[in-house]
Amino acid sequence: MVQEMTINDEKKIIESIDGLIIDSRLDEALELNIRIYEEALANDRTTIVAYCLYFFGLIEDTKAQPQKAMAFFKKATAISRRNGIYGCLVRTLNNRGNIYYFTGKLHKAIAKYMEALNIAEENKELEEYQVKLLNNLGLVYIDVEDYDHALDYMFRCMKMAKTRDDDILLTTVYANLSDIFILKENYLKASYYNQLSQEISRRIDDQIGVAISYANEAIIINRTKGDWKSAKQLFEEAIYTMEQGNGEADKEEILLKYGSECYRAQGGVQAVAILEELVEVSRQKTYFSIESKALKVLKEIYASLGDYQKAYQVCDRLLAVNESTYMQWKETAIDKIHKDNDEADDSQINELQKSIKTLKHLSDIGQKITSCKNEDEIYGVLEENMARIFGYDAFGVGVLSKNGIKIDYKFLDDEGYRHIDISIYDDDYLMATCIRYGQDIIVYDTKDHAYNEANFTGKLLYKIKQSETRGIIFTPMIYEGETIGGLTVQTYERGKLTYVDMESLRVLASYIAIAYSNLSRSRELQVANRKLAEVSLMDGLTGVYNRHALGQYIGKEFIGLLENKLPSTAIMIDIDYFKQYNDNYGHFMGDKCLKQVCASLRNSLSGIKHRLFRYGGDEFFAVLEGCDEKLAKSVLEKIQFEMKQLNIEHLYSKIEKRVTLTIGATVITKKIKDYTVVFNNSDEALYEAKENGRNSFSINITT
Repeated sequence: MVQEMTINDEKKIIESIDGLIIDSRLDEALELNIRIYEEALANDRTTIVAYCLYFFGLIEDTKAQPQKAMAFFKKATAISRRNGIYGCLVRTLNNRGNIYYFTGKLHKAIAKYMEALNIAEENKELEEYQVKLLNNLGLVYIDVEDYDHALDYMFRCMKMAKTRDDDILLTTVYANLSDIFILKENYLKASYYNQLSQEISRRIDDQIGVAISYANEAIIINRTKGDWKSAKQLFEEAIYTMEQGNGEADKEEILLKYGSECYRAQGGVQAVAILEELVEVSRQKTYFSIESKALKVLKEIYASLGDYQKAYQVCDRLLAVNESTYMQWKETAIDKIHKDNDEADDSQINELQKSIKTLKHLSDIGQKITSCKNEDEIYGVLEENMARIFGYDAFGVGVLSKNGIKIDYKFLDDEGYRHIDISIYDDDYLMATCIRYGQDIIVYDTKDHAYNEANFTGKLLYKIKQSETRGIIFTPMIYEGETIGGLTVQTYERGKLTYVDMESLRVLASYIAIAYSNLSRSRELQVANRKLAEVSLMDGLTGVYNRHALGQYIGKEFIGLLENKLPSTAIMIDIDYFKQYNDNYGHFMGDKCLKQVCASLRNSLSGIKHRLFRYGGDEFFAVLEGCDEKLAKSVLEKIQFEMKQLNIEHLYSKIEKRVTLTIGATVITKKIKDYTVVFNNSDEALYEAKENGRNSFSINITT
């Protein structure tokens, strides 16, 4: 006879599995969870079944598999909600909110956090999760730039964390409060809360918390003292400390702050490398929220550098990210309409679906516009495609002249096409008003006099009342902070244009602004852009190819080499104890050392066709074509010999009193389609060489 499981038994099981996951013993946690889950199913122990499903999801989430995790969390949610298992329900809703947050689906995150918070507030035993949920809601409101609501949730969370003596959560809340006050440019309060966060983090040995405080301190120093050198050192220390604490998601946040602040302090060139790598990592990890923020900064940087092609590419990717999250939200809204009301008005669903299609059309039109060779082509693309988005009765484009007085205004309505020149001070035209003040004008119904009189005045109100159309939208075309023109869409139908149309028109105006700016640039600027593109592939310090160039090389030439130009050899090179060198000799001498090492590597690799890349701070990757095992051994011996001849002093090395290298190589003798095999084998060889005492090399053979 099966003995009845008590509440205490269930609690011990839950704590056991939870503890294994917290300790990162995932294989043990999975094995125990499977066994408990099977027993619970066989004996109808619903509470344990729900928790096991939750733990399956938590394990997958810890392994960075959010889609698999979400599937388990949804099942756990359904069972917990149906059976009133509130502890499990709050946990799963919170974790679902976390996944939505990191993937940029903020509407869904808020909904899950709020549902979980309401349940936790009604159950005294769930107070621990109430505190966490208040913090999470504060984070979401930071992202949507509603800092007042964010502060409200954070202060509530801080009060509860103090009452519970929860130092781990308290240091997080202090860090988040510091973030908010930085965004509000109140650096005195930001510094105060950041100091509190750092003190607690040090006391409880929370390396992630310490790292975050370093990053915030760097921002405050840079903005209040203009001391970028000290700020940069703090950022580098933050990243190193974060890596020691294994805080992957938080590390991406620090890199975002690093890149953004680098742009603020030194301009775009130095910041691009940080942010481009962050975008790529965030895309792979589906951290859409972080990717979106990084893309916004990159768009601004490329525009300031005059690299309009890359600015467009960033705009296009940013639109795709926003479209993905927006579509998820809309699809959820459609599902909710069906669920809540089986007889939902078809017009509501059609409107939601129309919004989704609009985002796709905008991307298509934007690509066409930014590839136009002259202004007539731009106007032609608009005339041909805008009806797909707005269903307009009239539209127009106004472009401001270089002297800032004349507007070249092209307008199309049911009377046909008109091309007129107007003055920016001509109040008879709403286009002039829009461009002169650089502001949107949106009128849902020109005949709604009560609403219009409450929102408009003077000549503008008079022109609205006199308009023959019923719906009017004007938006300025802004480039690098300056208004260069305007865009309008108008209809005869009342209420046809919505705020969504306003947002769509703004996106379109951004594309057109980039296109017109492209056309206004000279051929010399285009040549400069090409040179900039070439320079962007080189590491500014060492003169070898950078990691961005490695990405391009892998996607093109490397695959062909692995299939057709064999044998070849790939090598990973690591400078031994370089952090100790930097810490004791200083960053200037560290940079000098890197330059000397690269010069030595190029000399050692001369005479054989190769590509040399700076893979990381003190790591290099090289590909040697036509290089078999015998030649590879000879080349690696030459590299080690040349480094010995350099004899760069390193009194803080644990190997010798000079700078040394450890190298891992893989010789490729057969066709390979998956390049990651090469990297893995080289990395394994490097690890083996390090295990053997460093200052040596190890070779793997891929057969």
